[in-house]
Amino acid sequence: MLTRTTSTLAAIVTAVVLILAGSAHAQDDPSIAPPSGQCENKDDVCWNVTDPGKDGGKKPAGQKGSTGGGKKQKCVVGDKPVPCYSKDFGYYSHGCYLKKADPQPPASDPAWDGHKPGDGYVVEETCFGAGGQTQTLGWMAEAPGPGAAVDPAVLAQEALGKMTLKPADIHVAPKPGNKGVVGLPVWVWTTKSETTWGPNTASASAGGVTVTVTAKVKNIRWSMGDGSSVTCSTPGKAYKAAYGKRVPDEARGECGTDGYTQPSSTKDGGKYTITATSTWAVEWTGGGQSGELTETRQAQAQVTIAEMQVLN
Repeated sequence: MLTRTTSTLAAIVTAVVLILAGSAHAQDDPSIAPPSGQCENKDDVCWNVTDPGKDGGKKPAGQKGSTGGGKKQKCVVGDKPVPCYSKDFGYYSHGCYLKKADPQPPASDPAWDGHKPGDGYVVEETCFGAGGQTQTLGWMAEAPGPGAAVDPAVLAQEALGKMTLKPADIHVAPKPGNKGVVGLPVWVWTTKSETTWGPNTASASAGGVTVTVTAKVKNIRWSMGDGSSVTCSTPGKAYKAAYGKRVPDEARGECGTDGYTQPSSTKDGGKYTITATSTWAVEWTGGGQSGELTETRQAQAQVTIAEMQVLN
């Protein structure tokens, strides 16, 4: 049965996601896969498409993992190949098929979703799931075709690539170049900015779908170079002379440490290397979907710690 709707492309993508995410069995059951699953009918066409996958696409500098141009694969449901194009149903996209309605409905049809004929297209969307075949009508700015459908997760990666996510802008007390003393507090903090702490926001759009990504630092793990570390969920506070030679209770948790127990002369180069690992929590939303990503960035600084000199 054909159900007329006023779905825009974003809603169409949402429907696709709900079918795929809500029915894991549908992905694995060939009996409910689209017809002509062998991709051999003369009226069906299969071709290789780029799937960014877990390691695909361009990554921002500093991101963990490997780079790559994407994994080549055929259109599949589960591990079963399906036609990327069907004469009857149109172009395959994330578990459903999209086809320009022919003929296009009259201007009074609610499927136009407020648009007029000539402004985009009314599209037939056919989905195959555990409940059988469903078909809806919705509006799209562009006619379906190879690569016409939009994957919000891919747009999220594109938006993320537009961001500048930097490691901590490290500040240390005692300052690099000065000497600290064994047993005295050591303070570490970062400049708080859009690129070193967040929030940092960027968007990417395609095919009428816009995905917005927001990133902010969840925490910074400060590895002090002597085997100890402190994890802070704040940028930290700059050292004040009023703090003196101890970390006041009200300042604990702000990345002040009780200092070193051994001089840095025991280390190569005579310095402790402090490593700040920023964990960026990245949230994205758009096209009826949302998700989370994680990015890490690292920066280092060195500090000299000397023995306390006792005068007789």
